[in-house]
Parts: sequence; structure tokens; C-alpha cells
Amino acid sequence: MEQAPGLTRRHGRVTERLRQTMSAIGLALAGRAGARLSQVMGITTSRTTLLRRVMDLPDPAATQPRAVGVDDFALRRVIWSRPEGVLHVVQGAVRVGDLCGGGGYLPPSMTQIHGGFMLVQRVVSPVTQQESWTVLGDDDVPVGPIERYLSYLTDIERSPNTIKAYAHDLKDYFGFLMQHGLDWREVRLEDLGEFVAWLRRPPRMRDGDVAVLPSVEAHCTESTVNRKLSALLAFYEHAARHGVDLGELLITWQPAGRRRGSWKPFLHHVGAGRPVARRTISLKAPKKLPRVLTAAETQSVLDACGRLRDRFLFALLHESGVRIGEALGLRHEDIAPAERELSVVPRLNDNGARTKSRQMRQIPVSAELVRLYADYLHGEYDDLDSDYVFVNLWGRPHGRPLTYAAVYDLVRRIRRTTGMDFDPHWFRHGAATRMLRDGVPIEVVSKVLGHADISTTIDTYGHLTAEDARRVLEDAGWFAGREVTL
Repeated sequence: MEQAPGLTRRHGRVTERLRQTMSAIGLALAGRAGARLSQVMGITTSRTTLLRRVMDLPDPAATQPRAVGVDDFALRRVIWSRPEGVLHVVQGAVRVGDLCGGGGYLPPSMTQIHGGFMLVQRVVSPVTQQESWTVLGDDDVPVGPIERYLSYLTDIERSPNTIKAYAHDLKDYFGFLMQHGLDWREVRLEDLGEFVAWLRRPPRMRDGDVAVLPSVEAHCTESTVNRKLSALLAFYEHAARHGVDLGELLITWQPAGRRRGSWKPFLHHVGAGRPVARRTISLKAPKKLPRVLTAAETQSVLDACGRLRDRFLFALLHESGVRIGEALGLRHEDIAPAERELSVVPRLNDNGARTKSRQMRQIPVSAELVRLYADYLHGEYDDLDSDYVFVNLWGRPHGRPLTYAAVYDLVRRIRRTTGMDFDPHWFRHGAATRMLRDGVPIEVVSKVLGHADISTTIDTYGHLTAEDARRVLEDAGWFAGREVTL
């Protein structure tokens, strides 16, 4: 039997294509995670084999590193997180360049497209320590149009999470433009339609070389696509102030029609006859009801907490409906035990916690929650000198305010203990749903939750589940005393 040239190596047991695939998996995920992915892909291999494939690869040729000058970082924002130097991530390889007094950035999320890579990267100001995000091109330099817009969002104090989402959305859009050789200032409506189709395809099939069958699951859901289109509209609205006017491409003006529902905003009659702006392209997305925890599930989470601090955190989320960032930013001065109130105050926090609302609000709480707070201070907090309510008491650094990562690590441990999947934001959904079911006026619920517009409360929580409908019908005697025998 003769060996087919190029199919495999001499005395080899795998084809060259399979060898390259295993090497790529090993480079990306290393041993254990790579072995699990290989099983999903139908490749039978072990983690040691994957690591051996990586070690068999030849060393990359050494190249002269590009000198980083002051001009490369002449933009107002600089990338800063570690003092060792600037780490450049180019095609998966990390290069270290010396920069006196400079900073560094960690390897970011990376998307490969035709013509290079685009990266979404966290940035922190060395002066104010304010966190934001940017998008880097293949030349390691922030993409100019995106950077100008994200800098504007930072200047008007938008949330870093909002800026991060916009950065990812614009990275996808500019990656699509680069792949198709389009200029962002000269796109057509047909190009935007192709962008939507491009988002729906799996990343491996976005080259256009493979036909996508209707049975293939869409990579981006309808709501995700609509969110990206909203980010695109906001980006072009900002660009219109700099002479790039493509606003009419993304919005269409429709005659003012009847507003859904009976609620109307204040002074609605003033602009009732004016045309309404709508997005030109919008996918019809199914409306998802917010996930809430039942009373038994909430009790299971509280009972699974082995420490008073953790129990007080989840009890606070359950009763007050505050966001997790608002809870982590609480100071002792924000809690008034005598008045049984807590104040949510917008401020910069050392742990990066933020309040989504820009206005301070006060929330009434129960005497049981105040007693749990007192037990926590007496039993665990003791004489620790810190302004923050939730701090590291057993981990390091000791006494520092609790971070998002620490909370989600706690959530993962409780998930394993209870066997129940949940998210901290579900407590907020549950608090809002309970208040509405108990007959609390919608404007009071909106005030407690800190919504800037009451329509947000109506759209998010003005839902009627089957259990709600059954309870109302039973109270009305709908299922009793029928005139017709079924």
C-alpha cells in the first residue's frame, strides 16, 4: 500500500488536517478545556496529546519588535493596568515593549476577520482611575471613529458596562466593513441588511464561502441584533455632528399613530401630531418575561449562605430590589436603622461598583433586614475600619470592598450547593413582581427601582403570567357556578 502524499506524515496515525486542528485547539485552550472541546467536535484525544501537539510546533521566527513612541499614545486616553510595560497582542502572539512610565493592558477578547484582528480592550485613566473601553485595530492603535465616540461616552459619564457593550457592537460592525472592503462613511441600506445577515451566521461561516442552511441556529438572537443596530444608530448620530450624515439611512419618520396602551407621558398632547422616528431595520424579537425566584428558591439561597455577610447581601437584594452594583457600593452611612431606610447614592467606588441611576433614592426596608444587618456587624464585621458595608473578611486583600467577581464566585458556589441556577439580578425582578402583585402603584415601584422613566417599569414588569390570571379568575368565581356543564 502506497502512502498518499500530503495526507499524513510518515508513520503518522492522524492526518495533517487533524494534526493542525488539534494544535490549534491546544494553543487556544490548552489541555483539559481543549480535550472537552475536542470531544464535542468528535475528536477522540487526551489533554496530554493536545499539549504534546503544541510542544511539537516549531518556535515562531523572532522579529524586531516595533518601537512604541509617544505618538502612538497621543490620544487622550491611555491603556493602563500593569506597570511592567505595554503588551501588544497581534495574531495571538504577545510582545512586550518597554515604555518608561507607561502602562500595560492584558490580552483582550479577539475577533479574527479577513485582513487582520480587532480587539475590545479595557482602559483605565492613570489620572482619574476611571474605567472605560476601546477597540484596537490590527496595528495595535485604537480605531479612530470608534475611539472618538467611546471617548465622548466616557466624557458624559456613561456606565463602563454600556461603553463595553457599544465597543463590542462597533467592533463587529467595523469588522464586517473591513471584511467587505466598505467605508463606514459611505455605506448603503443594502450593506446594513447584509450586516444583519452576517451577524446571524455562525462566525466560521461569515466568509461567504459556505452556504448556511436554514436549520443552522442563528449566532445572534433577534434582540442582540436589534441592540447592535441601536448602538450603530447612536454612533452615526454622533458622527453626524462631525459631517458624516447617514442618519436617514438608519431611521425613518412615520406619522404619529396611536400609542399602545392607555398610559401616555406628561405633555403627550404637545407633540401628539409630530412624526415619530423608527429604526429602518429592526428584527421582530420575542418578548421574554423576566426570570424571578419563587419563595422556596429564595429561601434555599439564603439557607445555603454559610456567613452572615452573604445572607445579608442576598436578603438585601430580595427585599429592596437594588442592583448588585448598588449593593456593593453601599456605605454604612447609607443605612439608617432607626428610620429603616437605605439610600442609594451615585458615587465612584474603589471596587468599580456603580449605580445605574444618576439620582439618589431612598428605599424603605423591614425591621428584619435591619436586625440581620446588626447581626452581621456584631458577628463578623466586628471592629474593621471600612466605610463599605460588604468587604472581604476572609479573602485577600482583607478589608477591601467586595467586587463583582467575588460575588459571582459566591453565586457559583451556591449554585453547586443548591443545584439551582440563578443570577443576582433575578432578586430585583422578583422584588418588582411581588410589589406589583401586592397592588403597589406602578409609579411607586418605578421610584423604588430607580427607573428614570415609568415606561421602563411598565415594559419590563407589566406582565401577566398564567398564575396571575388564574388567581384573579378564581377570586372572581370564574371556575365556580357554571351555567353550562362541561
